[in-house]
Amino acid sequence: MEQQPISALQEVNGTILHLGAGECRELETYLATEAEQIVLVEPAPEAAQALRQRTADEPRVKVIEAAVSSLAGGATLYYYNLPGLATLHPLKPLPTKWPGLREISQVNVKAYSLDQLMEQVTMAEGRKHWLVIETPGEESHVLRAIRDYEVPLWISHLSLYIGILTPQVDQTRPALLKTLEEASYRLVDVVTQADQFIFHAKAGALKVHQEELHRLKPVQLLKENQRLQNENQALSEKMAQAEAQLNLMEELILHGVIHE
Repeated sequence: MEQQPISALQEVNGTILHLGAGECRELETYLATEAEQIVLVEPAPEAAQALRQRTADEPRVKVIEAAVSSLAGGATLYYYNLPGLATLHPLKPLPTKWPGLREISQVNVKAYSLDQLMEQVTMAEGRKHWLVIETPGEESHVLRAIRDYEVPLWISHLSLYIGILTPQVDQTRPALLKTLEEASYRLVDVVTQADQFIFHAKAGALKVHQEELHRLKPVQLLKENQRLQNENQALSEKMAQAEAQLNLMEELILHGVIHE
């Protein structure tokens, strides 16, 4: 994780909930926080088993072997001939950046809706909790559930991964960010990692900010408006730079200049 999210993670003293944890590259970072509980949700049986073995001596860590999906009950996980590449949504068309990519197997996995999952997770009142969403194709379901079930009341920070495995990613990304805002999360940073954008957001900031605005005088409102415009411009520029970087990496990989 980048320095800004790592710094914000130090505020977490409740639960870190990672949906689609995979091999959980961030585990050591999570363990270094004051989090009371770290919940790793992963549908792939072999990945979930690896997480259980890796964290067997970590009493704060709980591994849940399940997908988070709008199709609660059961789902199909599609595996491809690239290590670690599995998704609930078949890749059609196949990404051009991975020549020779093909589906190699399918497996049925347990699936929960977000509210069903939350019945298995403890979120202590008065604590700061962090939600990580790494669920290609199910981002909309998770964000809508967050919006409809008033999740910001108990999750203070959120990280949303959007990448090449997200179906129709270029069309989907703006809609996902709009839903994130509707759920009362305010975007505070965007970074790139491999083939993904990671959007970091903070809960409640919009509602709190709106209440503060009502107490400001006109001159203060103008200054605050200018500050927000500058902040939004900076985020837009950072997103554009991140997208350009990803496009360049894909071109270099496609033409064999660099290898994954």
